[in-house]
Amino acid sequence: MGAYDFHSVDGKTKAIIGCEYKGAIPDGIDEVTVKTIPATTWAVFSIQSSTGNENANTGLTRILTEWFPVSKYRRNEDVPFLDVYPPGTVDSEEYTWEIWRPVLDK
Repeated sequence: MGAYDFHSVDGKTKAIIGCEYKGAIPDGIDEVTVKTIPATTWAVFSIQSSTGNENANTGLTRILTEWFPVSKYRRNEDVPFLDVYPPGTVDSEEYTWEIWRPVLDK
């Protein structure tokens, strides 16, 4: 999973690489490295990986320019947005991953 903050600092976007984890923080993991993403409403979009970043960039552009303007939602910029990669072979043309955008009612 990748998480991306909406708020850039000095033109740089904060990216977090991680996974969903339920339970106590294991020994050796510093609490500074733990980022809890709050419960929220998500708009989830499936992306086919057959052409790699091209599909990701096209998908993200379409979400922002086509879906959001006509949906009943607006972006929730207080919660990081996610790229979610389920188990599977990412090089496979059948592999599908997801863009999760936190949303609020307009």
